[in-house]
Amino acid sequence: MKNTSIFFLFFFLVSVLFAQQQSVRNASNTKQVSLMAIWQKAQEQRTMQNRIYVDSLLAFTPVDSLKNLIINDAAYKKLPDISRFSQITLIDASNNRLKCISRRALQSDSLETLILSGNNIKHIHFPRHSKITTLTLENNNLKRIPYSLRRLKNLKRLKINHNKIRRIPHFIVNMDSIIEIDLNNNRLRLNKQATRRLVNIKILLVGANNIKKLPENIGDLKELKMLNLGKNHINSLPTSFASLTQIETLIFYKNDFTHIPKEIFSLTKLKELDFYYNKLNKIPYDIGKLKNLQQLFLSYNKIKLLPNTLRMLHKLRYLYIHHNRLLMIPDWFASLTKLERIGLSHNHIITIPDLSVLPILKEVDLSFNNIEYLPWQLILRNYLQSLNIRGNPFIMTKSDKEQLKKIDMEKQSIGQIFYY
Repeated sequence: MKNTSIFFLFFFLVSVLFAQQQSVRNASNTKQVSLMAIWQKAQEQRTMQNRIYVDSLLAFTPVDSLKNLIINDAAYKKLPDISRFSQITLIDASNNRLKCISRRALQSDSLETLILSGNNIKHIHFPRHSKITTLTLENNNLKRIPYSLRRLKNLKRLKINHNKIRRIPHFIVNMDSIIEIDLNNNRLRLNKQATRRLVNIKILLVGANNIKKLPENIGDLKELKMLNLGKNHINSLPTSFASLTQIETLIFYKNDFTHIPKEIFSLTKLKELDFYYNKLNKIPYDIGKLKNLQQLFLSYNKIKLLPNTLRMLHKLRYLYIHHNRLLMIPDWFASLTKLERIGLSHNHIITIPDLSVLPILKEVDLSFNNIEYLPWQLILRNYLQSLNIRGNPFIMTKSDKEQLKKIDMEKQSIGQIFYY
């Protein structure tokens, strides 16, 4: 009997505890649902306000004074009539509910920039003799580049990133005016045929397309000045890549390179080179051939030393090589007198030269290394915008610590950043 009473008491207590937990859970869910409903209501009100504002703008603005029409987040299912506005040059209808854009909706003799991001466009038709030079169709779930683009004889810039595009259509090669295409975050097959259709392009952005290998005829893109191949899976380059001699900006951020390919050192007009997040274990001596290089990004690799030939890059302004395995910074580093920004954090650096002699230096990050001696000359330099030396095993006296606090206060008072 006693055991039975204990059992029922235990069962009762467990039931009460379960009921309390369920009540708390239900209250939490109710609160979440309530917060979601409030958020949705706020979004609906915001959309309604945007819609009322745009409708009023279109109704009361003089026909010759409206130049930029911004109708974001207004739940439009079709573009409003702009035909009566003779001076309109830009329409931004991002984040609406547009599915089909008719020729009549874009009938304008002055429209130059059309931004339709974040809709769900299935069909778009352009009128003949359109003056559009910049078209943005990003994030529209598009599976192909619209065929009607061929009518845009003045188009220079096409931004069609974050879609599901697989191929470059044949008509692109005949669009002589187009010089820039942003195809980042698509499903592009960058093969020989696609390359042949891109020969007139000067700025090509094809990052995050799961590209594993470049076609052999990539060197035919001789007009290229900027090429973004970041966030792909490339680990080597075809020989013809060395023919891209006009290129000035080259991005291989987040790829699978274990070394910087030799073909790159033929690109002597390079001003910016980005190999962030690869698997590089060294910088080749041929880096010194890139005499026009101004920005070099080599962070998040496995680099252990800086080659002497790096001192030949007399135009270098930005050098970011943090999160590597560097042990020391050579004395000649201070001869790179054009340096403005240096990122050397998260290495294993023991010693550094006197960087205070660099005349136009603005930003230095030496944090999280193994430096023991305070770089006083650098700390006392007045015109540094930002200096980070924290995370080092500095040997400091009590007087040193007090002096650093005083310097920190002085730098804060003039808007400078100092971490120690």
